[in-house]
Amino acid sequence: MQYNALDMNKRCRTSLVLCVLLLSACIPANETNGPATPTSTPSGEIQTATLTESSQAADQILYIWLAPAFDPDNGSQAGELLQERLADFANRNPGVEIEVRIKAESGAGGLYQSLAAASITAPSVLPDIIALNPVALQRAASEELIVPLEQYLEAPSSPAWYDHTISISRVEGTMFGQPFASDTIILAYRTFLFQTSPLTWSEILAGPDSFLFPANDPQAKFTLAQYLALGGSLVDESGNPQIDPIVLTEILSFYSSAKSSNILSTAALQYSSATETWQALGSERATSAAAPLSEFLVESDLRTYSAVPVPTQSEPGTGLAKTWSWAIVNNDPDQQELAAELIDWLTQPEFLGPWTHALGMLPPTTLALSQWPEGPETSLASSLVTIVQPDITAEMFEIVGTAIHHAVIAVIRDGVKPSNAAVDAAQSITSIETE
Repeated sequence: MQYNALDMNKRCRTSLVLCVLLLSACIPANETNGPATPTSTPSGEIQTATLTESSQAADQILYIWLAPAFDPDNGSQAGELLQERLADFANRNPGVEIEVRIKAESGAGGLYQSLAAASITAPSVLPDIIALNPVALQRAASEELIVPLEQYLEAPSSPAWYDHTISISRVEGTMFGQPFASDTIILAYRTFLFQTSPLTWSEILAGPDSFLFPANDPQAKFTLAQYLALGGSLVDESGNPQIDPIVLTEILSFYSSAKSSNILSTAALQYSSATETWQALGSERATSAAAPLSEFLVESDLRTYSAVPVPTQSEPGTGLAKTWSWAIVNNDPDQQELAAELIDWLTQPEFLGPWTHALGMLPPTTLALSQWPEGPETSLASSLVTIVQPDITAEMFEIVGTAIHHAVIAVIRDGVKPSNAAVDAAQSITSIETE
């Protein structure tokens, strides 16, 4: 999708053109001078409509790669807000055109994968700006696929920016990303079935059955959030991955008690994502369930459902935040400066507040949250922004998350004693280090 200074005023005279950018790992190595004309949509890329004035030549074009959740042409309120904001920027900068391409969040042809592939095989098709999740941002920065931002943008800092966004913007002390929205897992529940909000483990155990969380999530995000909230450490004094078996035992004991009370069943092992358990709640297969914040706020009927942070031993609960950030790819100083101006434009609170509200995601700044309307969505967001923690690294998900996942399965499916499962998880990490 392209945006230039005339787009918003001349939509009736524009021509609809389908454009596809050839970019994926399957680009031939000798194809470096620009995109070829594809015969089909590359894996991981979504065709998007391009509104363009055929007679209008742009002086400067900014290319942006986005995940489907942020597609300005998806017909949602959030999409319309982004369309208008991009068009406003083009109107303020005559001769500037903005073209948006949609890529899958991950996997073959996804944002990071396409970025890495094109940097080698087709650098001419690289974007100027890309939206990356924390794992992708860290990888892209470590491989020098994106550029430092500090010479163009002020680094996020407290108290204007929420703590969970500050650390995620930096890789090895250098600012590579400008955070703009965060998603997290919450606990959704059927309001009329609970006398009080299930903010703690004891309140879940005292509530109606059944409680669901994605027990078969290979990264164990729901359990990891509780582990970190209880002070569990991911690394030892030498910086090696570790699991504190005492802390993990507490969480596994809660799961064991919930199973013994018929609050939690082995059916939880059928689910590997919070999206799946949220759908189960909607199908009345549970009374409370883990759910992505964005899906809950956008899809739920707030007269029927309520939500709280992921419960733990005591209030106020917890959560892991997956924070999306803008990053700059282009190495040309002129393009970098214009790209930074657009990123700054997209993170101003008067836009970022309404946009994150429409996305159902947490805004990164206090001023952006102040733009949310009063209501239960804002109350929930306000309870989350000060307690969520940033996503851990991909390596930690792979090592620690996998070990915790196996411990959860051992307790729920096999009836292993929580303390034994926790010790086994801790020792499995130690064995990895000694291999």
